[in-house]
Amino acid sequence: MSTWILADTHLDHTGAKPMSIFGPIWNNHPEVLAEHWQKLIKPEDNVIIAGDISWAMQAEDAVPDLTFLNQLPGCRKILLKGNHDFWWSTKSKVNKLFQGNSLDTLEIMQNEAKLIRNPEEPDEDFILVGSRGWKLPTDNDADAKDKKVYEREKNRFLLSLQDVELLKKREAETRDLPVVAVFHYPPLNKFANDSELTAIIESTGISKVYYGHVHKQHGLDNILCFEGEKNGVSYKNIALDFIECVPVRVEV
Repeated sequence: MSTWILADTHLDHTGAKPMSIFGPIWNNHPEVLAEHWQKLIKPEDNVIIAGDISWAMQAEDAVPDLTFLNQLPGCRKILLKGNHDFWWSTKSKVNKLFQGNSLDTLEIMQNEAKLIRNPEEPDEDFILVGSRGWKLPTDNDADAKDKKVYEREKNRFLLSLQDVELLKKREAETRDLPVVAVFHYPPLNKFANDSELTAIIESTGISKVYYGHVHKQHGLDNILCFEGEKNGVSYKNIALDFIECVPVRVEV
């Protein structure tokens, strides 16, 4: 049993939003993703999808895309909201959508922590925290509205971390488990400058962070994001084009 992670599936069953305009890596990307997914991921595995799941604007319009994910292998698929997930309104409405359409392998993460277990290898158990994130206040194009959204997402991340402490009180065996963080937006810029989020991450002992949102620029080789280790924390971009449609196994 394993846990896998990816982001930015950008599904659109209607064909109205072809991702292929952003480069050949996106050609037939749902089919390419499904092929890799089925080779790697077993029915008993966990999967984390870190936002920008469907281009749908309304919840019901997202059902075919969500059904596509639901039918792929994996017993538990944890979804995080991205900036393009306009179909995702409130937690209760999304849960109702899942229940009403028998999307029984899907669940969302919002303002909470998730315990990820591997009964076959208990050493691989971990606690998942995170939030959507947003543009960093230090970004050149961040305006007052962006800064307001960023603060809200920072607070959502803090709520997720608070839930870790509640989880550890409820279940004593979780006290020493590692904590893995996931965001849609990267919590630091491409220069790896410190941010409020990186300070929180480092202060809470998180050693692995996954994020998406940042895509390759077709035909360009310039560095758009930071990947690697900084102050004892490993950062990895798991946007679908960065990982070439191959889900990444979470290592703890």
